[in-house]
Amino acid sequence: MGVLIGDVREWRRELLGAVAVGVFFGLVGPFGTYFNDTVGVRIAFWVGMMVAGVLIYVPLLRLALALGARLGQPAWFTAPLAVLVIAAPVSLMSAAVVVGLWPRVGPHMRPIDWYGQAVVLGLPLSGLALWTRRAFPSQPASPAGDGKARPAGDAPSAFLDRLPPRLGRALLCLRMEDHYVRAYTDRGSELILMPLKAAMAELGAEGLQVHRSWWVARCAVTGVVQDGRNLKLKLVNDLEAPVSRKSIALLRQAGWLTELHTPESNRRTAVETNR
Repeated sequence: MGVLIGDVREWRRELLGAVAVGVFFGLVGPFGTYFNDTVGVRIAFWVGMMVAGVLIYVPLLRLALALGARLGQPAWFTAPLAVLVIAAPVSLMSAAVVVGLWPRVGPHMRPIDWYGQAVVLGLPLSGLALWTRRAFPSQPASPAGDGKARPAGDAPSAFLDRLPPRLGRALLCLRMEDHYVRAYTDRGSELILMPLKAAMAELGAEGLQVHRSWWVARCAVTGVVQDGRNLKLKLVNDLEAPVSRKSIALLRQAGWLTELHTPESNRRTAVETNR
């Protein structure tokens, strides 16, 4: 549930942003509100609406994304659809507040107008909130995500507590999928709604981030697959994790490639390095 709701730092950032947008809207008066009242009343109205919008849209949207992921639906499809649904009750709230403050506005607005405003505000508001949570994860950095291989137990393993019991705790790898990470264990996989960077910060198992979208546990690697200049790690669950160019030196320094390369693949790597 904490992944869906977020933590204090995320909410503080989003609510401060809502206040800033509300003050701006109060000054410029969009959707005809410039002529409704004094600037102070407009600012109070818009700040209240923006804060309420964050409190309503963000948790419901994250819940919808989690449900969509379980149904195999991509975020680009689920998020706009969720906003269209959430906008319906938000439009009723907006209409009640506006008509309560400025009764003369009521006769000039139709239900579709209130709904349209809720959608127009909800789409960018929700998109911005989701982007900030992904781009600026609130979890502090930890040794598991600093690019160094460490033994199990050196860092907290809070991420493992997020896995359903059916998957056990033998984590093999993580793969980023949009706003989620897919966690693979020896018993299967599960989508977790959080950024890859934040997931790595919670890990205590020995492993490395081998690609922008992949983290791999050392115990999961059985070999190296090389195709020209491309390098992949063969995992015990038959997955192949791509290795980025900048991660090759890190893997070699950690001893992964030395332990896993065959003589032939070592020769190819040396050729590529010397080019």
